[in-house]
Amino acid sequence: MRSLLSLALFGLAFLVLSCGGSGVTEIRSGDGATLSPGHAAYVSFRYFKNAANVLVDSKNAKEPVAMEVQSEAPANTMVHYLNGLQVGDSVQFKIMAREFFTDANGVMSMPDGVNASDMITFQLRVDSMITQAEYTKREAEREQRLADAPRIKLQNQLYNTRVYYQEFMEMEGVRDRIKEEGKAIDAIIAQNGELAFKSENGVRMVIVEEELGDLLAPGDFVFVNYTGYLLDGTFFDTNIKEVARANDALDPNRRYGPLRFQLGTGQVIMGWDEAFKTLSVGTQVVLYVPSSLGYREQGSGDAIPPHATLKFEIEIVQAQKPF
Repeated sequence: MRSLLSLALFGLAFLVLSCGGSGVTEIRSGDGATLSPGHAAYVSFRYFKNAANVLVDSKNAKEPVAMEVQSEAPANTMVHYLNGLQVGDSVQFKIMAREFFTDANGVMSMPDGVNASDMITFQLRVDSMITQAEYTKREAEREQRLADAPRIKLQNQLYNTRVYYQEFMEMEGVRDRIKEEGKAIDAIIAQNGELAFKSENGVRMVIVEEELGDLLAPGDFVFVNYTGYLLDGTFFDTNIKEVARANDALDPNRRYGPLRFQLGTGQVIMGWDEAFKTLSVGTQVVLYVPSSLGYREQGSGDAIPPHATLKFEIEIVQAQKPF
C-alpha cells in the first residue's frame, strides 16, 4: 500500500467533499491574496480519526506541498475548492474513510485503527500563493532534484570513502607496515619470475590476461570471479564452484557466481577499491594485498588471521554504469 503521506499528496487533488462528508468549516480567516486560476497555492494539511490518531501531517513531508488553482477543476474536489480561498485561510471538513481511501484513491485496505465507516477530519491551510509560471518552474526544479538525488548520493558516498582511505593512510605506522609487507610480496613475485605493477598505496598487480578497454570507474558496478589465498598459498575462499570443490571447500548452501560490488564505495577491502580502478573488463589479474589494505589487525573469521597479506586470483567478468 502506498504510504499515507504519498496518498495525501495525490489524494488532496481528487478528494470528494460531498457524498457523506460534512460541510466545510472555517477555522481561521486569512487576509492575503485571493487564489484564482493562473496561480498555485502552497498548503499545509493534516487528517485524523481523532486527536490520538493523526494519519497524515504535511509537516513531515520533505518539501512544501503545492496545488494548482484551476478554473475548470472537477466539481467537489479539493482543487475546485481552492478557487476563491485567501492566503492564510484555514478550513476543516470531514469525510467517510471509505469514500476517501477506497472510492477516491483506490486503496482497498484501511489504515491501522480506521474502519471504513469512520469519519476522518481534514484540516487545510493556505500558506502562500505563487504564479502558475513560478509553480511550473519550481515543479520542474523539484523533479530535477529528485532525478539528481541518486547521483548526488553516490558522489557523497564516493567522496566520503575516498576521504576515509586518505585519512587511514596517514595514520601512524600504516605506510611503514605496507612497506615491510611489500618486501615479502616482491620477493615472492621475483621468485615466480612475474612482472608486477604497483598501485598508489602498495597493491601489487600481476596481469595474467589484459583487456585494453575502458578502465573501471568509481561508482561502476563490477562483477568478478575470485579465489583468495594467504601469502603462503593457503586457500581461504572463492566464488567459483569448481575451485571450491577442488579445494574441498564446497558449501552446498552457497550460491556461487560472480561477486557484484560498487567500486569506490567501501563495499570491498581497500586494496580492491584501489586496484580495480586501474583495470578493465575481461582482465585476469593476480592481486597481492598488504594487510593494511585488506582485513588489517582484525582479520576475517577463522580463515584470515590478523595482519595477513592476501593473494587474489581475479577475473573481471562484467561492469555496469550506475546510471
